[in-house]
Amino acid sequence: MNDQVIEQEIVAKGLTAPRVTPDLINALMTQLSFSTHVFPGTTTTIALAQIEGFTVGVGQSACVSAANFNAELGAKIAIDNAKGLAREKLWELEGYVLKRTLANQQPAPGAAFPGYNAMPPHQQRVVDEKAELDGRLAKLEAFFDTPIFAGLDPAEQQRLHDQAVAMHEYANILADRVEAFVPVALSAAT
Repeated sequence: MNDQVIEQEIVAKGLTAPRVTPDLINALMTQLSFSTHVFPGTTTTIALAQIEGFTVGVGQSACVSAANFNAELGAKIAIDNAKGLAREKLWELEGYVLKRTLANQQPAPGAAFPGYNAMPPHQQRVVDEKAELDGRLAKLEAFFDTPIFAGLDPAEQQRLHDQAVAMHEYANILADRVEAFVPVALSAAT
């Protein structure tokens, strides 16, 4: 499947979350610059595909017979190979950039807590830890009602119940700590 066919299927399925698109990659491809080098005494040509001074593709070409070597044709083939590799690399790099951007836009787990933004970072971390723990505990308790849990060895079921008890105790300790922050955080927020 080519990029356009895949893009059409994505659109047809209504998949609207942020993503890297062929249009973005095509726009980046127009910004590529290429440099080529023929190694003296060989039929090998290397081409570098760069964007903003960063190499995103290295292509090569070579002839078996020196009698067939043509520097212009060798450069064209090496550049074409570099373009293909650059395109693949740009998909990966742009995917990474988008993933990082989206991760940085995610609110902290405890950000909905009243006065959170007025708290010092060490207190925010405790609120975040409590929110994360509550989420894990809810998932564990939901697991207790599944057929998978029912099929576990009774000893393993007990260990999971013991884990839930310990998590509750830990959550209560964190709740006490957070409660101690609240008057300070709420007065700073107003």
